[in-house]
Amino acid sequence: MAGKHVFLGLSVLLCLLIGACSLGTDIDTIQERLSKNKTYTISFDSNGGSSVAGQTVKTGETATRPANPTRSGYTFDYWYSNSGLTTAYNFSTPVTRNITLYAKWNSVSATTYTVTFESNGGSYIATQTVNSGSTVNRPTDPIRNGFMLDNWYSDSGLTTVYSFSTPVTRNITLYAKWNVVIAPTYGVTLSETGTYTFPAATAGYAAQTARSVTVTNTGNQATGALTAALSGSNASSFTLSSTSINSIAASGTGTFTVVPNTGLAVDTYTATVTVSGSNGITAAFNVSFTVGDTVFNSIAAFRTWLSGQPDNTAATAYTVKLNVNDLGGNVETSGSLGYVLRANNSKYVSLDLSGSTITSIGDIAFAGCTSLTGIIIPNNVTSIGYNAFSGCTGLTGVTIPNSVTSIGQEAFVSCSGLTSITIPNNVTSIGPGVFIYCHSLTEINVAAGNSAFTSENGILYNKDKTKIHAYPGGKAGTTFNIPDSVTRIGDYAFTSCIGLTSVTFRSANIAINDSGGTFPGDLRAKYLAGGIGTYTTKIRGIMRCG
Repeated sequence: MAGKHVFLGLSVLLCLLIGACSLGTDIDTIQERLSKNKTYTISFDSNGGSSVAGQTVKTGETATRPANPTRSGYTFDYWYSNSGLTTAYNFSTPVTRNITLYAKWNSVSATTYTVTFESNGGSYIATQTVNSGSTVNRPTDPIRNGFMLDNWYSDSGLTTVYSFSTPVTRNITLYAKWNVVIAPTYGVTLSETGTYTFPAATAGYAAQTARSVTVTNTGNQATGALTAALSGSNASSFTLSSTSINSIAASGTGTFTVVPNTGLAVDTYTATVTVSGSNGITAAFNVSFTVGDTVFNSIAAFRTWLSGQPDNTAATAYTVKLNVNDLGGNVETSGSLGYVLRANNSKYVSLDLSGSTITSIGDIAFAGCTSLTGIIIPNNVTSIGYNAFSGCTGLTGVTIPNSVTSIGQEAFVSCSGLTSITIPNNVTSIGPGVFIYCHSLTEINVAAGNSAFTSENGILYNKDKTKIHAYPGGKAGTTFNIPDSVTRIGDYAFTSCIGLTSVTFRSANIAINDSGGTFPGDLRAKYLAGGIGTYTTKIRGIMRCG
């Protein structure tokens, strides 16, 4: 029984072995069939050349050599199996994997051609040099007044439009074709022509009414941005509301204003207003504005007017013409002209008394009138009294007429704003210290016909130059050589000469009175002890010389 079981087991085992052998043969057949149907991809890297399509081939088959790619300036060498281009690929080799083939190129000298542009009356277009096979760049359209560019043509008869995508293979000329358009025109007119004269005003006038100006476009094109400007010697005396005007459409308008500035002195002011732009646009007109004197025939009327005026500055001083018979007393006399000015020292005034009949400027007539900036003294006046203008620190100009024969002691003391003054022909008497503490005074001039006084380098002498009457306190320079002719130094002659540091005496016989301190410091003592020589000191304080 046991033997029967063994036999049965061996039979089963044998059957299993026979089945297994049959199954293995089927697997090999399947694998062989799958292998023959497998595909691979061949890619072509043209290295800057034209694109080459990839290929798909079955295992064991060969790739097909494609048509050679192209590359401007190069000739194709061959396909290589490595990117280093060292191993040429054999297209008879069976393909058993995905591969990439690389193009190798040989450089050649590029052929170039010239493309010329004939603009047919338009603006110049530069030629272009193009490599063979490349395309020409379309240029910026040329410009021709009255025409619009149609296109570029390849023939002079203008029948064939040129395509800028066409490769250039020869020298060519392209021709511009134009279409006629309405010729553009440009221009403007202004609502003002000739000269516009603003209403006249008197000194101290209020703000004036601005004049509106309309700009009309007379062309068929927009004007583009415009500029408005003032010119002329008085241009700064006027103001424009705007110096730029936006572009005005055809037949359109724009506006701006012009107005005289406030604070102008008595005078007539003119300027030119010009509107201009591109394309030759320009138009202009003139403006004029006159500021006249404010005229009063009594001090009382002037006082009423002045009290109602706003405070101002020396630069915007009121110019007033006053025609009176007398000044009403000195500055301490209520109601006098000097009193009115001093009571309104925050209101700067320039006085013109040329129409008055007064015959003298009395003692302390305007003393302390710090807001008096200028005065024209009438031709009737023969004398200017003691301290007449003392302390008039705002006074920058004085017109002394030829009728004046005498100027009193310290008449202009502490007029620190005076820079120069002229002594007229008929003055025969000048009091001591007439210009002391005038620190800005750089020169004292004397009319050529004066018989009593003369001036040299801005220094006041008597006629024969034996006496120094006054050395200007603001005169430049630190040294002074007393002329040989001088034998006497007048009272206060060197008072407040703040820049002078040394004086040279050329004579040992110059009279110097010591009653007022004469020279400051020990300068007088040095001179009296040493005589002729140069002595150094700081000139300041009061120097009184007799």
